[in-house]
Amino acid sequence: MNILLVVTHSEMAKRAVPWLAESARRQNSKLLVVNCVPNPVAVPGRVGAWPFIEKPQKVRNALKETVDQLPEDNVTLLDEISGTFPAQEVSGIVNKLQVNIVYFPVDAKRSSGAPDMQFGQKLLRNSPCDVILLDLGTSDRESIERIIVPMDLAASGHVIRHIVKLGSGIDVIVPLHISQDFGGDSRKIAVRELDLQLKEIGIQKKTSWVKPQVVMADGFHQGIVQTAKPNDAIVLGGASIKLLHDLKMQLLSIRPQIAEAVIIGVFRPSGLAAKTKFGRFVRRLNAALPELTLTDRVSLFDRIQAGARLTPDFIAMICFSVVIASFGLLTDNSSVVIGAMLVAPFMTPVVGVGLALAQGNLALMKRSAIATVTGLIVGMSLSFVLGLFVPLDELPLEIISRGDPNIVDMAIAFVSGMAVAYAVSRESVAESIVGVAIAAALVPPLACVGIMLASNHILESKGALILLLTNLAAIALGAAFVFRRLGVPGTRTGHRSYVMIRRISTTLMMMLFCLSIPLVLRMANQLAVGQIRPMSFRVSNRVKRVVHDRVNQVEGLSVISLGRSSGGYSKLIRIVLNTDKPVPEAVIEDIRADVKAVMGKKTPVLIGVFQNAVILESQLPTNNSAQINNPILRRNESK
Repeated sequence: MNILLVVTHSEMAKRAVPWLAESARRQNSKLLVVNCVPNPVAVPGRVGAWPFIEKPQKVRNALKETVDQLPEDNVTLLDEISGTFPAQEVSGIVNKLQVNIVYFPVDAKRSSGAPDMQFGQKLLRNSPCDVILLDLGTSDRESIERIIVPMDLAASGHVIRHIVKLGSGIDVIVPLHISQDFGGDSRKIAVRELDLQLKEIGIQKKTSWVKPQVVMADGFHQGIVQTAKPNDAIVLGGASIKLLHDLKMQLLSIRPQIAEAVIIGVFRPSGLAAKTKFGRFVRRLNAALPELTLTDRVSLFDRIQAGARLTPDFIAMICFSVVIASFGLLTDNSSVVIGAMLVAPFMTPVVGVGLALAQGNLALMKRSAIATVTGLIVGMSLSFVLGLFVPLDELPLEIISRGDPNIVDMAIAFVSGMAVAYAVSRESVAESIVGVAIAAALVPPLACVGIMLASNHILESKGALILLLTNLAAIALGAAFVFRRLGVPGTRTGHRSYVMIRRISTTLMMMLFCLSIPLVLRMANQLAVGQIRPMSFRVSNRVKRVVHDRVNQVEGLSVISLGRSSGGYSKLIRIVLNTDKPVPEAVIEDIRADVKAVMGKKTPVLIGVFQNAVILESQLPTNNSAQINNPILRRNESK
């Protein structure tokens, strides 16, 4: 491990080099020291900058003298960097020498316009490794008694994990939660909130070296200042040097007697480095996203592995969910279909594929894939059999809607995969999995494929199959993306499983790309044509039969359309007829009476009759929901 110390002032060099040399020795690391020489010509008009510019020779002499006095031999002086605060050259040193962390001592009392403060901000933003900016005050390393880490900043968890990982040599770490006093329960609630924050970063309870503390104060800085003692070190998690300056000024204003006896610093982990505004937005988002601890990752693996196995229970739940979904689709009942989504166990093995992609775990990939494919085969076969026993003269709307997906469905599936991966990983939001299962349904399109094939709707089944494959691939990739962002480690480059996982990931992405082409075309068609909505709802086969039986008794009379206006108890039957000659009123009344005999005496029946109507083939309705007879078309063709 390499530590880089960047200095711009002789006094900072004299105080920081011995301190960091001892830290490097404790960590069995090497300390690299570089002198950065600012160019005052580059900051014209900044009157306050000139007194802080030291001659390079003075800084070099201070560095050499300090290093020569050290008993350690793990300190290396690098070539001097000159220019206008060359943060880019520091980044080059970090990459070339594989530096793990950069230290830059500053005087936090200086304004943000001071050259070294500007340079420190650039390091916080751009350096590719961990960065710590320190105001050492008058304390030395040996006098530090405890490290205080305020937990109310986004990157506070990173700070504690870094301190624990490297080993600071300090006996006490104080995770500090600052809360306002709003009543008798405020302290208990604050303690509970701090416990949850520590649990998120993998610290379950108090230890001899971690002593959580809650302070009631009106503001963030007031709480820190109220807690601070001489010889404390306060480390803030963030990426702005303003945090350092504001805290220093608050210490000087409220408790000036201890301000210089307290070390304050800002720690920015490497994962939050960014140069652009968008990058800084992503950095803040990453800081707010909690990483899984080792315990959390093991627990996550156990839960998913248990649910991704091919067991009799898994097959039984697949069968139950497919039967419920098939009946809901056949009866055009959306509530029943939603119930089937909740019963289905498909989501766990698909998310298991996502976790396997993130981990590079071929064994979990195999188990999850076998469970998923077997469930698909069983579910499709069962829905096909049910479709054979329940013949359809036309497809219900619930089935039609799932046979016409578009690119939005792919986006829904990908985001749903992300959501379910996050919910599975975080026990506090685990109940959200139910809602995600509804958002990205797998069983309804699976049942639709079987039913459509059984009813010989081959072309329509292609759309449902595309939706099913899209959901499977997008959910797995979305889950893998979130698992990686939550800190699930992957396989080392070059390992055999790494190569296989890369091939599987590439195959899934290529599959999504190929599926996106018909989905985009379908969306363009939907925008041009409009939504699928019925002109009228279908009537029962019994009503259709009695109407046609009566119409067939009259020569020259035929049915153009037959449908109903709505469901429930407010039914209105609409019948449109065509005739070659006037129809007796008695025939119309007989048709109305036949329909009421089936539907009920209070059912309104509206009958319209056209005489010698001509319907061109291109003008015929294409909606499957209206029952249409075409004798007029046949008669026109024969003329």
